[in-house]
Formats: sequence, structure tokens, C-alpha cells
Amino acid sequence: MGVTAETYAWPEGELLIWTGSAASVGVGRMNNSTHQIVHGWLNAGPSLSGVYTDHLTGKRANVSIAAGFTYDTELIRIMQAATAVHIEARYSSVNGSAGWKFYSGRIDSQTVQGGAAGLFNFTMTYHSNDWSAYGG
Repeated sequence: MGVTAETYAWPEGELLIWTGSAASVGVGRMNNSTHQIVHGWLNAGPSLSGVYTDHLTGKRANVSIAAGFTYDTELIRIMQAATAVHIEARYSSVNGSAGWKFYSGRIDSQTVQGGAAGLFNFTMTYHSNDWSAYGG
């Protein structure tokens, strides 16, 4: 079976963050994002018949987002909250929209970068053990 779907371009990427059942907070347009999905496997064996067996030991998503930094302090307040954080990385193009939703995770770090005659940007790293993807 071959993959026939169109490749998504990057005209617009948006980051949404929220806690609990609160409405999404739009943080801004993303400049860059990386989503690493990891499954841990224990490879056991061989059995008496020579068969090796894989057992899932866990799963984790590591997310890195870069976006323009604003004076809005909502992201800092959410990061300091002692509660689970949910994020959505949403992309749209002429082919439709697609994205990832990550649930009940934690913001691990936030870095603000700036330079002479330039804009301030921030990067954020996040991890979660539950996620879903959509698009098409």
C-alpha cells in the first residue's frame, strides 16, 4: 500500500494552549515545530521455540515549538500553573487543515531569544503521554 496524500506546506501554523476544560488560548503563529513520537519497547526472548516478543513499555511525545514572543503573559502563567497542560499545533494550507493535539502534558522549558534590530522569539519544549492527529 503506497502513501498518496499531499504533502502539507507551511503557510500558517498556529499554537493553542489550555488547561482543564478552559477555552483555548491562542499563543501565536509558529515559526517552527518538531513533534517526536516515541514508543518504548522491551525486546524479550528468545522463547524455547526461538521467538522474540516485543512488549510496549510506554509512549511519549516530545514537542518543540518556536514562535514570536509578545507581551502577553498568559503562556508564563500557564507554565507556572501546577496542572496538566494541553496544546494543539494547527496547520492550514490550500489542502485543508491538519494538526496534532497533545493532552495532559507539561511545559518543560521556555526560552526567549532576541537580537539587535530583530524580533523577540521564544521556544518551548513540552512532553505528553497522550496525543491525537487530524487532517486530510
